[in-house]
Amino acid sequence: MEGLVERSASKKRVYLYIIDGKIACRLEKHVFNEDGAQVSEEREIKDKQGNLVKIVIERYYEKIFGVIVDAKIEKSDFGYQLRFYFKTNSEHELVLSMSTNSGYARALLYRLPNVDPDNEVMFKPYNFISKDNGKKQQGIAVYQNEEKIISAFTKDEPNGLPPVDVTENEFGEQAYNDKKRMKFLFDKFKDFAAKLKQLNIGEVEAPIVEIEPPAEKAKTKNTTPLEEEEDDDLPF
Repeated sequence: MEGLVERSASKKRVYLYIIDGKIACRLEKHVFNEDGAQVSEEREIKDKQGNLVKIVIERYYEKIFGVIVDAKIEKSDFGYQLRFYFKTNSEHELVLSMSTNSGYARALLYRLPNVDPDNEVMFKPYNFISKDNGKKQQGIAVYQNEEKIISAFTKDEPNGLPPVDVTENEFGEQAYNDKKRMKFLFDKFKDFAAKLKQLNIGEVEAPIVEIEPPAEKAKTKNTTPLEEEEDDDLPF
């Protein structure tokens, strides 16, 4: 938490994003813990041609835990973003952003209808290659009251979730169109955001937000902060 406070001593909001399954906070300079050990890292950002654009300093965290006071879909230079606003008991507000096209956002959209907006919640992102099929598994595990929140939509109980349209492309191959499904999920997201506003949580003192550093030092990866990630397979 020290890194976030130092990074934003004069700012009301601290912006977080997700890199390689870790919550990241960009810093202006390196930060150190009480023992004098450096807890921030450098990461190279390259363009599509592999040319170095710049080097940034970041600190990584395993998870974020607290009360969500607002949720929005906003357009940025990197496309549309899901943004979750966590209120702390200090003057700072944490904002966690992720691309709407990412597996992280998709995982949350499936689980938000089962999240109680009036209670603390924990987000723990993940990103790994499956040993079973070699595919990238990317998403966010959601916990509330020490229980894992499951998807509100399953194959046996879709609860109104539209099916994915299966067609053929110009080469005779199967093509998938999930526009109707994603619109449905974004509407559910808006319902969740509306509940937050009705609760007026931001007007009362909320529990402090906790972010937990990774158990092991995160590895530097030469990718852009908001690069397009490969989505998980559709659940059904």
